[in-house]
Amino acid sequence: MSKIRNFIDEQGKVISWPAKRSIQKEIVAYIGDKFKENIDYTEKEVNEIIKEWILFSDYVLVRRELIIEKKLFRNDAGRCYHRYSI
Repeated sequence: MSKIRNFIDEQGKVISWPAKRSIQKEIVAYIGDKFKENIDYTEKEVNEIIKEWILFSDYVLVRRELIIEKKLFRNDAGRCYHRYSI
């Protein structure tokens, strides 16, 4: 959490997207932890959860990064998301 603390406000929300890839990965892990395991989410629900935790507008970037970094899995149809088991 030490690397991302400059990107998190006092309520725990992400203020901005970092330029450095290693910090981006930490932000993605931080947001990924907001999803519960063994629950299926719709794309709308995923977007809403992401929007709760970021103060910048690019929730699509964050959703894509959650999938790239294997924090969330999306089925082939893109209709169902779930968190990878830890």
